[in-house]
Amino acid sequence: MAEFSKSREAAFVTFYSFKGGVGRSMALINVAGILAGRGFRVLALDMDLEAPGISYLMRHEANLKKQDLPGFIDLLADACERGEEGDLFALPPEEAVQRYSYLYTVPEPIRRSEDGLLRIMPAGRFDGHYQERLDQLDLGQLYREGQGQPLIEVFKQVVRASGMFDYVFIDSRTGFSDESGICTRDLGDYLVVVMGLNRQNQEGTAEFLHSLRLAKVEPKGVRVVLSSVPNGEDELVEQREKEAAAALSEAFGKDVSLSLQIPYHPRLALTEELHIFRRSRGYLYEAYVEIEKAVLAMLGMTAGSLLKQLRNAVEAKAQAEVLALLKRLVKLDDGNAALEKAAFEFSSFVVDEASGELRKFLAEQLSGDSWLVGHIATELHKRKQTDADLFYRLAIKAAPKDANSLGNYAIFLTDIRGDHAGAEVLYKRALEADPKNVGILGNYAGFLKNIRGDHAGAEELYKRALATDPKHANSLGNYAIFLKNIRGDHDGADELYKRSLEADPKHAGILGNYALFLTDIRGDHAGAEELYRRSLEADPKNPNHLGNYAKLLLMLGRDEDGERNLTRAWESNPEERDLQCELHFYAVAHLWNKHPDALPKLKSLLQNGASSKDWPLGENVRRSREAGHPQPEFVAALADVVSGKVPVESLEEFEVWKKRSSDAHTTYLLTSAGALA
Repeated sequence: MAEFSKSREAAFVTFYSFKGGVGRSMALINVAGILAGRGFRVLALDMDLEAPGISYLMRHEANLKKQDLPGFIDLLADACERGEEGDLFALPPEEAVQRYSYLYTVPEPIRRSEDGLLRIMPAGRFDGHYQERLDQLDLGQLYREGQGQPLIEVFKQVVRASGMFDYVFIDSRTGFSDESGICTRDLGDYLVVVMGLNRQNQEGTAEFLHSLRLAKVEPKGVRVVLSSVPNGEDELVEQREKEAAAALSEAFGKDVSLSLQIPYHPRLALTEELHIFRRSRGYLYEAYVEIEKAVLAMLGMTAGSLLKQLRNAVEAKAQAEVLALLKRLVKLDDGNAALEKAAFEFSSFVVDEASGELRKFLAEQLSGDSWLVGHIATELHKRKQTDADLFYRLAIKAAPKDANSLGNYAIFLTDIRGDHAGAEVLYKRALEADPKNVGILGNYAGFLKNIRGDHAGAEELYKRALATDPKHANSLGNYAIFLKNIRGDHDGADELYKRSLEADPKHAGILGNYALFLTDIRGDHAGAEELYRRSLEADPKNPNHLGNYAKLLLMLGRDEDGERNLTRAWESNPEERDLQCELHFYAVAHLWNKHPDALPKLKSLLQNGASSKDWPLGENVRRSREAGHPQPEFVAALADVVSGKVPVESLEEFEVWKKRSSDAHTTYLLTSAGALA
């Protein structure tokens, strides 16, 4: 199975500039804020230790200008002084990170999810001794002594192990200092280079990219941002862009795009306030959004990339990973549309019994008017999954007068929940919304007949359905069953069966039901056989029709044909226990010498409460007696139990019933061949 844990580790992204004053720190914190607003968890780490800028943001945010806020320098200094007893080593990772970092409020206008957070780890305490502690730590000397890189690696592992963040943004020192090397080489997995368009920035950045090219460990991704680009002087700006792109591409050994640009804005020079706090629109905000999108793309956080990962996770049946990837997907701009696409593509995975947590998430995220909501509800209903009601309720909340959603939910409440009162309320609401909906009229009629025993009400609804659509095959067929079973109006039922097949000649259900009618009521065995053949042409694996056709063939004495259809019925894996009772009975009554295991299986079903109430088995009993069954009286009594006429205890008077299922001397087992199922 594929390994997925790496995909959830925090990615470290370094923001670097060769020179200061280009808006690197502001770009970092604005982009971090937008990501946190999406719902991602971001840590901003101030590693510009000589001129820490992000650290001041934390002090203003917390209104703590006069209080000490320990940060990166203090954490590493503590580790150097106390060794394994230091907080970096001794504290649980989450506690260590929380002690040296601070929550930064994400502005409401850009907050799209409550899941996101932004924390800042400042450079260190500004208590008048910051420079002294920085000099004492001396990261460059630690590296030269071989202690620095292992210490930074432990720090990185602790931040990741805390599980608090999706991304860590590192504000690097400028130039070619020790600290900038640490940020771009040891801490950063990805790199965002911010540069101005003057020649010093261009030449210094080109030299930096050239050094990356020669390094043994190159970042996983690099993006360059021009900042700040002046308005006006378009011709000169375009010329400098071309020169810079050529120089950087040559230095880096691959094409460098300069499409990411931060336009000049006076506030960038006059205030430390985050732009996203002031405005969530405008050209400067849009520039930060474009950088954020580019960073996400560099990190593989696009809809297309996540869908590829989802396919692998679904194939590996990694439930937790699928859920984690979907939670990331919805945070993107096109996330909701991509979520619909993914949920539909992997619908068989979504409706799997083990995917309950995944479905809860989808029910929270999907819009009630999405076509996918109804699709998932229907598929779950088919599989008798009880949480289908999550999606039915969602659809009805979005469209309280959608008749189909109301009607389908009513069926679910009846079939799965057994909530008949709730189902009836929904049926009435559905018909208020659409009084001429033939399907709902028919389903409600069936509910009144089967659940409420309200035959008058049911018949009224059947008539309303046929008045609305006189050629609606299902309504005609269901009303035919009603007339046959409830009213005893066989002529009326016969007429409706014929009309229903005129409306839909290949309707497998109606063909099978009419065949049963011809068998049991009209005694027209030839006509019934023709209809069974037609029904099985339309639906070759329908276990009910196969079983009923087997019943007909066996009662006609055509045991070989009957057994063939009986076997096909079993191969269709019938779930209904009433049908299982019927199939086993046919084997006991007609094929006793070939299927000795049929009676023990039937006995188990009957003793556990299964039956096929009112099922006509008289003709099969007659044929079994004529064929010389060794226990004809037992078969007759067994038929009465299977059809629910008498209790199962009535069979105790028969010796064949009292014997153990494993008893090789059971009276009726004259010969033993293979088993039916």
